[in-house]
Amino acid sequence: MTADEIRSYRNAKPFQPFTLLLQSGRLVHVELPVRIAIDPKGRSVAVFEGPDFHLVRIDEVRSAAAEEPARK
Repeated sequence: MTADEIRSYRNAKPFQPFTLLLQSGRLVHVELPVRIAIDPKGRSVAVFEGPDFHLVRIDEVRSAAAEEPARK
């Protein structure tokens, strides 16, 4: 996965929360676009989940998936 692909999830209009799947199998959830910061050189991302944050190298990200919108 590339930084540009992650940016496309972050910048989607309308934004949909998404999850990053890491090579280790760990999941990192992005609830709001302001909760993810992408390194200008495209090497890492910081994701803030509640009081915790995750610093992840982009080459550790296997895939990303947006959540399905809630049906009314």
